Amino acid sequence: MSPEQGQGKKVDRGSDVYSLGVVLYEMLTGKVPFEAETPLAVVWKHVNEPLPLPRSISPEIPEAVERVVLKAMAKLPEDRYVKAGESAQALRGAVRESEAEEIIAGDQKPAREGTREGRAQPRRALRPRRFGWILLSGVLLASLAVLLSRVAPRAQFAGGRDKVVDVGTMVGDQIVTESPQPAAPGIPSAEPIAVAGTDTSAALSFICDDPLGCVTIGPGEPIRLRYLLSMSSDLGLDSMRGAEIALRDGGPIHGREVEFLGEDDGCNPDLAREAAVKIAADKSVVAMIGTNCSASAYAVASFLSEAGITMVSPSNTRPDLTDPAVHAPGYLRVVASDIFQARGAATFVFDQLGFRRTAILYHPGNPYSEGVALMFREEFEALGGQVVVSVTAESGQTDMEAALTEVGFESPDLVYLTLFPAEGAALVLQARQFAGLDGTVLMGSDSLWAQEFLDVIGDAAEGMYLSAATFDAKQSPAYQSFLAKYLAAYHESPLTSFHAHGYDAMRMVLDAIERVGIQDSGGTLHIPRSTLREALYATRDFEGLTGVLNCDTNGDCGVPQYGIFQIQAGEFVKLIP
Repeated sequence: MSPEQGQGKKVDRGSDVYSLGVVLYEMLTGKVPFEAETPLAVVWKHVNEPLPLPRSISPEIPEAVERVVLKAMAKLPEDRYVKAGESAQALRGAVRESEAEEIIAGDQKPAREGTREGRAQPRRALRPRRFGWILLSGVLLASLAVLLSRVAPRAQFAGGRDKVVDVGTMVGDQIVTESPQPAAPGIPSAEPIAVAGTDTSAALSFICDDPLGCVTIGPGEPIRLRYLLSMSSDLGLDSMRGAEIALRDGGPIHGREVEFLGEDDGCNPDLAREAAVKIAADKSVVAMIGTNCSASAYAVASFLSEAGITMVSPSNTRPDLTDPAVHAPGYLRVVASDIFQARGAATFVFDQLGFRRTAILYHPGNPYSEGVALMFREEFEALGGQVVVSVTAESGQTDMEAALTEVGFESPDLVYLTLFPAEGAALVLQARQFAGLDGTVLMGSDSLWAQEFLDVIGDAAEGMYLSAATFDAKQSPAYQSFLAKYLAAYHESPLTSFHAHGYDAMRMVLDAIERVGIQDSGGTLHIPRSTLREALYATRDFEGLTGVLNCDTNGDCGVPQYGIFQIQAGEFVKLIP
């Protein structure tokens, strides 16, 4: 089953060529290309996994024959032979090429000791291995001849009947029976290949040798990018808006519009997995912006990376997402790790506020919430402070009485919240009415920097502190121009601190596509996936809204800046730095 058939797309003779490739693969190697426990899993591998090289299984297979199999089994129909007859012709040429190479190699061996230099040596008989290849090739060609009669292309005639005809290969507006020979793998032809009686401007050949494959975008088709964000929250909406403005600023790429659609994961790992499968199944997707929440990134980063999709997150801050031991090679982010936030918050509480006793409230099992809470504890205790109690609040919990009672019993100077907006708002509203916490200061992590949080708690937020990602460029002309565009497009101020990170993530992806895209003379754009990934990792001195971005080998590209804010009259007012 061809990849497009496995995806439920329209099939044509390209699927027949793929099937022939599968037959050739098994005859040459003695193995099927993909194996799995269920038929559905096999189909998934045909759609998503790189083809194991035939020569890695049977090294004696000639390279020229292997190239024929790889082209016949290309993931995209347009990268395969145009018709089955063309694949048979290519196989015949590969066999002749391999036979010639064997004979030449034999003739060029040095004379054995004891023979006179210059004396003509009798041509040796073909070695058994070489003879076996010729015999096997004959079997292969015979098999192809039988199969070709079943998969000949069909032409539609007046009257609605199908008639089997040899339509040859369409080049320009001409039909020819001899097709141009492809260049060597990975080397696009430098000049169009001339074919008698054809329009050679459309005959330029591009052969993809990228290990992750290439995205092929036909003339007039858009470049397709996707997002996987928490669109049901201010965090996702703000990130997407920033990315949309970057798209409008970036304009067409390689003369093409950019399509930007996506999925809402609600910061739910299960929903993120479902969405990632959908995104990976669409082989026209070039790259992805996302995720917002670290929990979602944990769930999908490795899967998408193996599927060839490179993702750039505007807001994942959990440190170990870029730990070399577990980092997925297709994962990058434009925001700094939470270690900087936790350190900044702990230092502010200890040095600026002078507090020595704190409590922490967090969501158990959530990588972001639990991670920031742990890092705050470590940083605060390293300074000489004491975390007198750590209390959990479940996702969706609205009754905070038990948690507040436990905290109030310890009488901390400050409570640090790493909760999400809904739970954080419930806790703050109830804490303001809780007698045991009179005079206790509240402080939140950047998960509470959201307009939806302020809208719910109103005046109860007054005086509360927050630690959040920040950047020094907010007074720059570039940011002021961005802000004007944001207000004009969405009729409100940015909702979180991550709108600019969404902008930078998109700008970085567009810049990389511009650098690596290859457009052939026929107007088709090719984007090699691993080359695109390498271009993103090579980002240096990139002028973004959040500062100058530089990506390291683990995908960290963000500027390590966090600030301390205070809510004053319904606004987040920056205090430090």
